[in-house]
Amino acid sequence: MRLMLPFFPYPYPDETFYSLLARYNINSGNLKSKHTIEDLYGVKTRRAVSDFAICLEVLLRKIPGFPLDAEEIIQKHTLYPYYSAFIPFDRVRKIKSKIINGESDVHTLMGISAGSITNSKSLKHCLKCIEDDMNKYGETYWHRIHQIPEVFICPIHNVPLLKTKNQLYEFNQHEFVPASVEFLDFNSELTFDKEMIEMLIMISHEVHWLLNNEVIMPNYSFYKERYISILQAKELATANQTINQQKWVQLFTNHYGESLLRLFQSEIDKKDYYNWLSSIVRKHRSVFHPIRHILVIKILCNSLQEFYSTDHKYSPFGRGPWPCLNPAHKNYRRKIIRSYELSTCINSKRPLGKFKCSCGFIYTRRGPDTDIKDQYKKDRIINFGEVWKEHLLFLHSQELPIGRIAMELGVDSKTVIKQLSLLKDIEISPVKKAKGQNKCICNREKWDSLIKRYPNYSVTQIRRLNPGLFMWLYKYDRQWLSKHSPKVNGILVAKERVSWAKRDEELFTEVQEIIKKWSSYEEEKGKLIRKTYSSIANRTQRPHFILKKTEKLPKTLNLLQKICESNEGFRLRRIDWAAGQLIEEGKIIKSWSLLKKSSIRSEYVNSTIIQYMEKYCHSVIR
Repeated sequence: MRLMLPFFPYPYPDETFYSLLARYNINSGNLKSKHTIEDLYGVKTRRAVSDFAICLEVLLRKIPGFPLDAEEIIQKHTLYPYYSAFIPFDRVRKIKSKIINGESDVHTLMGISAGSITNSKSLKHCLKCIEDDMNKYGETYWHRIHQIPEVFICPIHNVPLLKTKNQLYEFNQHEFVPASVEFLDFNSELTFDKEMIEMLIMISHEVHWLLNNEVIMPNYSFYKERYISILQAKELATANQTINQQKWVQLFTNHYGESLLRLFQSEIDKKDYYNWLSSIVRKHRSVFHPIRHILVIKILCNSLQEFYSTDHKYSPFGRGPWPCLNPAHKNYRRKIIRSYELSTCINSKRPLGKFKCSCGFIYTRRGPDTDIKDQYKKDRIINFGEVWKEHLLFLHSQELPIGRIAMELGVDSKTVIKQLSLLKDIEISPVKKAKGQNKCICNREKWDSLIKRYPNYSVTQIRRLNPGLFMWLYKYDRQWLSKHSPKVNGILVAKERVSWAKRDEELFTEVQEIIKKWSSYEEEKGKLIRKTYSSIANRTQRPHFILKKTEKLPKTLNLLQKICESNEGFRLRRIDWAAGQLIEEGKIIKSWSLLKKSSIRSEYVNSTIIQYMEKYCHSVIR
């Protein structure tokens, strides 16, 4: 006969199920833990499990009216969410079923027992949390967040945790250790430097978020695909998903440092092709420890919440649709292309998109896009299509110059000649040809009549009378328009000649003096100033010379080209400055501290920046 429990405590917020049973054990008055085990499960052979729950179905039958069901207990009062977020969903369902029914060892099913990371064998607590619990509930309990092996700092109070004096295996395997100050070892508090504490606080907050949010991993490739998409955006992987493992490992180790990775038992063996960091972004059917996923996610995204809430699909050409770039098409520059083929450029290793419009026009361009205007660029035309070819024949039938046809169709003259030679046996539609010829004759007659009506008007004055007519003739019949327009009359007045060579020498000297004083300008502003054409020109007496007349100032232009900084060059100079500041402050230089000090945003961190920072990282200030 199954005996019902006369009472059972209600769980506190974030209390472990183990702590709940420990409180029941104290309040039950049982002299031995085996008696409590027998009360709970009907047998004396069950072990006390500190991080998960077991045999929930049996236990809940003995507690009628308990406000939580088995699913809620597992999700809110065990370490299950920490591990299940990184285990495929079909496997998670089986594990949850066995936790409820108590058929097998949970740690084996989770992969914890066979993992390369050894879990903590002690319970942990925060002194400030104990104080808060006593004030609020009159007793304390084991908090779930504190029992995560990789949490060393309380995320609520940002203070180090204390361990129990004895490790769990030193207690009786059936014993439930109650949360109490008397069990804590006050000498177990670990000490860390300031930067390490900041990292550990950050990790503890991410784990806290993970415990309180249900994350589902649909399949083994879920994380790998997202990681690769972000690595592609950071130029650490190609469009074909080939990862630059050397730079990826270097970025990771520079960011976290050896001490933190050693603390989390996640050191990287750079000589091992199959090290865990390289393997986690490759195709696999393995389960990696949660802390390793968290470390990877944190370096790729700002937070776990951002990682899971964002669709990390690699889009080097932005979100569609994309424009048709066929000048002969009625939908020219309109966004009507719904998809494209993505590959990698053999020479530049940059992403290469192949765009095909319904008009038959196919073009390619290299990415990634850095501006909305990039969508209207093309590198190569793969196929012109029938619409483009027919318009080519129509323009040719109008006896337009080859150069004008090339401009109209967005290609060069050689392409026009080549395509006409290929199309010599193709006839243009007679209706379209006749229509174009009639319009041309009609417009010529209109232009002649305007000239006869206003014989003393100049071309500009006649143009103002009918701008549309002039533009059509200029676009499609320019040679005829040139021959049948009023001639220019008047006397040209010679302007006073300017010695640009002399001005070039004067400006060259002035720019040299400005560059010598550049550091003083930066000191006045209190920040670094990028050397650009405009920033230098605005400090000269005649800025418009540099901004509008550079072609007449070859010596000054040559100097400017040497000293002006690109966006990336300026970022490298900011890194040099930041490194100098950190050295003066006596801090250990790490990649994240360099980026923070130099105010370089994560989206601008590419392989060049990473490689440049290597000369400063690992430098210890003595």
